[in-house]
Amino acid sequence: MPTEAKLFAQIKAIFDQAILSFKESPQVFKITSKDNFLTVLVKGNQDCEVIRKSLAGFLEKKRGKFPRLFFLSNEELIDIFGKGSSLVASMVGGEN
Repeated sequence: MPTEAKLFAQIKAIFDQAILSFKESPQVFKITSKDNFLTVLVKGNQDCEVIRKSLAGFLEKKRGKFPRLFFLSNEELIDIFGKGSSLVASMVGGEN
């Protein structure tokens, strides 16, 4: 899911910049009146929804290949896939 990861990094940068703007100047009206501020945030939310749907599709494909995964929640699967090689290394190394 490299495309989604790249898109998420872009969205995160936008939201991080927005948060930084609020920290620097807590006058919300001044910040939100900047050009396209609301449009950029709405687009970020829409992109997050696209990523969420792609992730759900990815997890369903994995469940189709490994039926035991149907017993795990999406959050648990993301945690397992996120640990990836470190999980395998701990199992091979004898750490459980």
